[in-house]
Amino acid sequence: MNQLFELLQGQLTDSVIDQIGKKVGVNDHKKAEEATQDALSALMTGLAKNATKPEGARSLINALDNDHDGSVLDNVMDMLQGNPKVANERAVNGAGILKHIFGDQKEQVAQQLANKAQVDNNAMGSIMEMLAPMVMGALGKQKKSSGLDVGDLMSMLKKGSAQQAQKSGTMDLLTQILDQDGDGSATDDILNMGMKMLGGFFKKK
Repeated sequence: MNQLFELLQGQLTDSVIDQIGKKVGVNDHKKAEEATQDALSALMTGLAKNATKPEGARSLINALDNDHDGSVLDNVMDMLQGNPKVANERAVNGAGILKHIFGDQKEQVAQQLANKAQVDNNAMGSIMEMLAPMVMGALGKQKKSSGLDVGDLMSMLKKGSAQQAQKSGTMDLLTQILDQDGDGSATDDILNMGMKMLGGFFKKK
């Protein structure tokens, strides 16, 4: 089982999901859980897609080194309740993280996921903002605790995003939204494309 996938799933306890649902006005636990899993899948897939480019990989590593040490995961409920206990405010800036991951696709991603989970667009956008610091925190925690390099992180993201998309049933939807080369598969964009480019980038480090 992928460590990133396990770490994030371990954070999504029933109480955390209920708190997320409460924050966005989704009081049905099953619906809140589906929306949360869908949003998590999109975040992990978007990060993995971005990291297939050398500049994306470099930006990810810089963000993890400077802003995301994983401490946000020590106080997830505090963060969700608006009292994050972190020294760096960028670690919990979900809106900023989403902008880096999706750019101008952010609203489109949120709308498509909202339609699937049958929740309000704004609710889905807020869920993505709440989860974004958790995803970055999980990556930062893994990098810090295991001494992972860029290649290790890329592999972890690839495998974790594939597992999460399978769990949430969002693979086809994310393919439609995030397919980079128009060939009908976001997975080969993530799993295959960019590895040669990144191989050259890693060697320079």
